[in-house]
Amino acid sequence: MRDLGTYDEAIYPANLNDLVAILSSAYSNTRTEALYGFQMMPKIYAGLEHTSLLTYTGQDYWNAIQFNDINASNTSVAQIWSGLYIGVKDANVALERADFYQQKYMGAGELSKVNAIRGEAYFLRAWYYMQLECFFGESYISQSGGGDKLGVPIYTKVVRDLSEVNQPRSTVRQVWDLIISDLKKSDSLLTLANNSSNGTGTDLGRVTNWAAKGLLGKAYVFTEDWVNAKAILADLITHSGKSLMPFNIYKQAFNSPVYPGALNSYTDQEYNSESLFELNIDRVAANYGIFGGLNLTTSKGLLMAPTGFQNNGLGSVSIGYGNQCVNDRVLLRFGFTIPVDSTKAATLVT
Repeated sequence: MRDLGTYDEAIYPANLNDLVAILSSAYSNTRTEALYGFQMMPKIYAGLEHTSLLTYTGQDYWNAIQFNDINASNTSVAQIWSGLYIGVKDANVALERADFYQQKYMGAGELSKVNAIRGEAYFLRAWYYMQLECFFGESYISQSGGGDKLGVPIYTKVVRDLSEVNQPRSTVRQVWDLIISDLKKSDSLLTLANNSSNGTGTDLGRVTNWAAKGLLGKAYVFTEDWVNAKAILADLITHSGKSLMPFNIYKQAFNSPVYPGALNSYTDQEYNSESLFELNIDRVAANYGIFGGLNLTTSKGLLMAPTGFQNNGLGSVSIGYGNQCVNDRVLLRFGFTIPVDSTKAATLVT
């Protein structure tokens, strides 16, 4: 008997489908409970950015997030640390297995696809490290410095033993240099593989060279390298074929017609003209979404679920957890006033 969740690295992957399956872990990890499934996006991003307010205050670690008062012992923070490094590991495994497959099994005409897989893996590793550095780095890089501060530990190979796990923290500059280097490799490999569209069928949603350019431009902005940021983002705007959508179309990107009808007659706008890279979400209704064991979804809707009244009007009925509601600051960001009377609609400032 053997663990069906493992494989023999002496013989696997034996074909391109095997190699694609290995890379898939680096994608699906983004939607685990630790990251976009429950902790990082639904709780940490929503709290730290003040896009949500808590209607439930029974967990100290969650209250701390809401007040921007977090540290390394915070439950959610600890989970995203491990979740992001699992993603780094998955990307490193994909890169290592791509080398193995090329040396042992690769057939004629397959190099372009193998290089595309490498390009996707480099992008995903850069994405995970960008999240890690922004959350856990001691400082950002600015014109006045910051590059010599403490960043996060760097792993560019598959860890084989405990001695390889215990890596010191790299500098902030070293981490951003790795992110930028990985994204340049991703752009180059995906451009050579002619992977410039969002794809179709089973390739829909995969990383493209334009996604790599976009994230590279963002990395330059985060490190205040304005010259390189301007050049690559101008290239993207001019040549990618992407364009901004009018609001009446843009809003449909966030309201998939799960129950089409009078309340939701929108057209599905996934992978649209404005999208460079998406962490796609599939609806999984059972087991509160992410807790069903499938990395296909997020349970953000569970936390933001509205609360209604019982038929007698005396008690509440929760559709989900209903732990969060929209923060008043969101109204201000979009140009509205905060109504003095909470029973009245907000007013748009013109």
